[in-house]
Amino acid sequence: MLPLKSAALPLALVWLLAAGHGLRAQSIFGALQGTVTDESGAVLPNARILARNSATGVAVSTRSNEAGVYFLGELRPGVYDIEVEASGFARFVQRGVTVRVEDRVRLDVALKVGQVTESMEVVAEAALVQTENNTLGRVIEENAIKQLPLRGRNAFELVLLTPGVMQRSDDELPRLSGGRARSGEYVLDGGSITTPRRGQLFTQPNLDAIQEFKVQTSGLSAEFSRTVGGVVNATLKSGTNRFAGNLFEFHRNNSINARNFFAASTPKLIQNNFGGMIGGPIRRDRLFFFGDFECFRQAQESLYNLTVPTPALKRGDFREVLGAQVGADALGRTVFRNQIFDPQTGRPGPDGRIVRDPFPNNMIPSARFDPPATKLMALYPDPNLPGLAQNLRGVRPVRTDNNKFDVRIDWRASDKDLVFGRYSWDHQYSDTARPFPASSTGGARGNFNRYLTGVLSWTRTLSPTTMNDARLSYFRGIQERLLSLNQTLADLGIPNLNLVGLPQVSVPGYAGLGDAQAFNPVEMQFQFQNITTFVRGRHIIKTGADVRSFPINDLQLQFTGTYAFSAVQTADPRNPGTTGHPLASLLLGHANAFDNSTLRGRFYYRSKYFGAFVQDDFKITPNLTVNAGLRYDVEQNPRELRSQGSNFDLNLGRPVTMRELGRNFIQFTDRVNFAPRFGFAWRPDGARSTVIRSHYGIFYIPLTGRATSAFARFPADQRIGIQSDGLNPAVIISQTPPIVPSVDGKGQAIDNKNERAKLGYFQQWNFDLQHQWGQFLLQASYVGSVGRFLMMNQDWNVIPIEAVQRAGRGTQAMRPYPDYGFILAHDERQNSSYNALQLGVERRYRSGFFFSVSYTFSKFLDYNEDNFSQMFPMDPYNLRLERGLSQSHFPHRFVTAAVYDLPFGKGRGRLSSGPASWIAGGWQLSSILTLESGEQVWIQQPTNTSQTFSRGFRPNLVASPVLPKSERSIDRWFNTAAFQAPPPLTFGNASKFPNIQGPGLANFDVSMIRYFAIPAREGMKFELRGDFFNVLNRVNFAPPSGSFGTPGFARIGSARLPRSIQLGLKFWF
Repeated sequence: MLPLKSAALPLALVWLLAAGHGLRAQSIFGALQGTVTDESGAVLPNARILARNSATGVAVSTRSNEAGVYFLGELRPGVYDIEVEASGFARFVQRGVTVRVEDRVRLDVALKVGQVTESMEVVAEAALVQTENNTLGRVIEENAIKQLPLRGRNAFELVLLTPGVMQRSDDELPRLSGGRARSGEYVLDGGSITTPRRGQLFTQPNLDAIQEFKVQTSGLSAEFSRTVGGVVNATLKSGTNRFAGNLFEFHRNNSINARNFFAASTPKLIQNNFGGMIGGPIRRDRLFFFGDFECFRQAQESLYNLTVPTPALKRGDFREVLGAQVGADALGRTVFRNQIFDPQTGRPGPDGRIVRDPFPNNMIPSARFDPPATKLMALYPDPNLPGLAQNLRGVRPVRTDNNKFDVRIDWRASDKDLVFGRYSWDHQYSDTARPFPASSTGGARGNFNRYLTGVLSWTRTLSPTTMNDARLSYFRGIQERLLSLNQTLADLGIPNLNLVGLPQVSVPGYAGLGDAQAFNPVEMQFQFQNITTFVRGRHIIKTGADVRSFPINDLQLQFTGTYAFSAVQTADPRNPGTTGHPLASLLLGHANAFDNSTLRGRFYYRSKYFGAFVQDDFKITPNLTVNAGLRYDVEQNPRELRSQGSNFDLNLGRPVTMRELGRNFIQFTDRVNFAPRFGFAWRPDGARSTVIRSHYGIFYIPLTGRATSAFARFPADQRIGIQSDGLNPAVIISQTPPIVPSVDGKGQAIDNKNERAKLGYFQQWNFDLQHQWGQFLLQASYVGSVGRFLMMNQDWNVIPIEAVQRAGRGTQAMRPYPDYGFILAHDERQNSSYNALQLGVERRYRSGFFFSVSYTFSKFLDYNEDNFSQMFPMDPYNLRLERGLSQSHFPHRFVTAAVYDLPFGKGRGRLSSGPASWIAGGWQLSSILTLESGEQVWIQQPTNTSQTFSRGFRPNLVASPVLPKSERSIDRWFNTAAFQAPPPLTFGNASKFPNIQGPGLANFDVSMIRYFAIPAREGMKFELRGDFFNVLNRVNFAPPSGSFGTPGFARIGSARLPRSIQLGLKFWF
């Protein structure tokens, strides 16, 4: 690898000297470009082109160069009147040209001979096809944002209208065209609002304040960086020459909502969302202001449909779970499913393997209960429904409050200078709904998050063929999770844990107990961007640099310990996958795994990013544009200011600290990250309505998430991670060991990082056909990508299965590093592939009608989820077992949206006068219909019988798991008989996602809107609306459980939201 000084700095100097400093990674402007000719086709240099925003009156002008080419690159989204004039030719005027965010609108002008005082005026839209770039995506315009039904008034939910976009039920953000979770970027006014710590989106502006946003999923030019999951680029409104704004109130409550399928009644809901905005001139045509505020208040009940132990199970009576015969033990005795065995009776059998005696009558004597386990078990409420699974149903209260505002100033300082600034403030509070009636069952008390973002931008036209745009942006986020401290460890009788509170207790197939992990990170991002654009002949060249700094002060308070239970501690060693019970292991206090930590203080992470690019859009012929670019990215792996970190060295077999290494980081920064981008746009035979486009590019993965997984925190954090060997308990609850401070980490769990890991990247390509048919844009695209060196979870302290089989068992002494617990690695080892057919139809909102259709047919393969998941490979030495369908594989997704002004009333053609006009006029309908394949079901077996200490395990697949549709039910969605527990000391052969799809999604949302004009002032009106979500009240079930051997296996226990209604009132002025 090249050192930083030999790679980044020379490149930066070359580009900065050539461009006067430049890169804007995300533009908030659109562009107008074209060629000026006479009627014979001869180019006209030095023609003056002026674009005037019809709302603000701000005019931007330039002149055509020696090739007749002009470029106006910094146009705020809006409607423009275009004027073109040249000496000896009649003036050309075209009105009503719409420029949207990131649009490259082409307008070629042929001037007629005549006097400048003469005028040729056209009222028409520019062509809808994109002839100047290769980007795939969609612009979500203001009317769609305001008028489509949105349950949470979050405009970014409309990202899902774009082809290639999908979102799992457990995803915080959508995934764009095969991108990884949290690997995209959300941008507001050119500044990132994506959290640098984990790539999340916690703050978004008032829906009514957004002018529009563009979703870009593939084919991004060299301007764009730090994304492999696309870019969502939004811009706030600015003030105009007219004072305008609104006030609004939206209300929802349970009295007008339907009942969830799993609820006995409609859970309580009282929600009010209110606010407003105003914008206008400070100085006409020059200086404008805009501001908005929004408040959200919600009190509701969350529905729970859980599995809890029955009273008999809590008493140690396991007769009700005893099943059919499954085999025989080493002594030839008949063994039954879920039969529990006494671990104290373990002894070598005739074949040398351990044999245990069953508990008589499948009951554990109360004298054998571990005292803390009895108290933990008592925290479970008794079932309120019959059966062993999904036997507790109820609702619990939760509250959410949110206050936020934005302020923006736009200033046309001179004919060459445009300046704007924005400041945004957002405070959020939410309670956490705890599923059990007593608060002593733990859980976080709530979250209090605060966010500040801001942008300052200056655009200067240096000459008719050169312009520069500089931007500073800032992000600050503070997250605070509050713990519930009602339960003390003294109450439970558990020794040697750290804090008051309830330890986390995990029992496969049953609801868990415990406090959430407390944290209070403070994360910031400082960003400087700049771009310089040159128009040279038929070339439009952009070049520049992007610099960011990420100070993150991370505070995570370790919970009071984690106990995970399994059936193996109470199983017959010869039939471990079918005998035993995790609740029996809990009553005995025998944990399968135990984690604890001394983590207390803050860690101070610092990292920087530098990127530079050059992009050339070359108009080879009037019908062919070639887009070629190259960018260079280097993102520094995080540093810790006080050198509080370490790494488990796999070669030395021990942890090495930063101080021992003599540096304040673990992973070296990969600095050889060149990303070429190439594409073309071709209009066959000069067709104005058809364009064929294609693109190829390399995109490097942002280091989002490395801040909290960049290195082990030993020795500041002393962490125990003890796992069972498959027979003996990791710990007994009442004998929980203390954390003994260690200088060498022995007996502890340590993280590992590949110090010389390559930065992951994606290769993306597409082939696209666009055709304009009247006012409709039709689009068909093939989109593909492959990911390389992607992060995945890994544990390096796993015994090879061959060694376990040779020895007849696996023990701690056989692990590669026997003095240590698990050795967790977020390793850059996996690959992915994505291929999709994406179809789209779009009609912009004109004459009272908007229409959009998106369809995606895709296949998505990978090895594992990213490092934010809980997914581990079954065999880290054979990753081929993991390759297969991704959890994010959705073969089909169809979504259509429409807005339609009913043709009645004044100005709408029918019933335009009289009482009928007042009754029938002013109505508008809008809708979103979504049809989607079901989510993939993750098959796993909590009872790991391989004795390899692997953290992932799966059963055998012995038949087709897919049931005919006529046999599927919420109690048995797939064929459970297709899975069997593998023999001891082997791995199962089932893939993690054997193409079992959960129930598909079919959802239809509708809005009915009525406008009441107020004649006091033009544009003044009331808007009364009703939003009907899931208007048909279709039950959209969640995926079934894939946890083999648990009571909920193949059962569906929850459903998405039923029909709900939102009432809204707006006053526009």
